[in-house]
Amino acid sequence: AAAARHDAAVAASDAARRDSALELLDRADELLAAGTHPAMAADATVARAILCTQWPWTRIEEYRAMLPAVQAAAIALREAAMSVDTPRARREYARASATHAIEAACHIAFGIGEPGHVAAMVEFAAATPALRAVGPSLLVGPPPRLGHLRELEEPYRIAETRFGLPTAD
Repeated sequence: AAAARHDAAVAASDAARRDSALELLDRADELLAAGTHPAMAADATVARAILCTQWPWTRIEEYRAMLPAVQAAAIALREAAMSVDTPRARREYARASATHAIEAACHIAFGIGEPGHVAAMVEFAAATPALRAVGPSLLVGPPPRLGHLRELEEPYRIAETRFGLPTAD
């Protein structure tokens, strides 16, 4: 009984720390998204999702709710990477930020049994020249939009409204 009480106290303490961390990330996300730092807001969204994946009691409903936002963050981070000055800087930025977001989205989608979303993110990564292992990465214009993929329709809408991604029109 004492061990069970101790385990419950540890879990409650962990839950309180997790909730505090999530509140802090949510507040940072709000401030960044409201300002002129959409790429930083996208990074905060990804950081929040990664924190949730580390918590063993995150519910599937929470993962389902966060997946479109993480996919939108990946879209926004890819767009930010493609706006960097030089090809080398684009590759480095894309590998550092966009890849992290794509991996987080794939991890979440795989964990909740959404193979269509995993496939959409793999296609999204493949359509990003700066992320390709081989082939040209000297992107002149923006990478193609993949909003035609059903799984990415909502993330593209979120990226437009929340992270300032230019609209498709």
